[in-house]
Amino acid sequence: MLSSDHPDVVNTYNDGLSLREARKGTGRAINTIRKIYDVLKPEKDN
Repeated sequence: MLSSDHPDVVNTYNDGLSLREARKGTGRAINTIRKIYDVLKPEKDN
């Protein structure tokens, strides 16, 4: 799973950082962070 491969990005998500802030803090590509954030995001009820 992506989230287990990138625990630093999971930490930034849990801290509530934006994509750009997470990119600065982790040094990872913004598309990588976006994919992981999408996996971690709770699904909205329709």
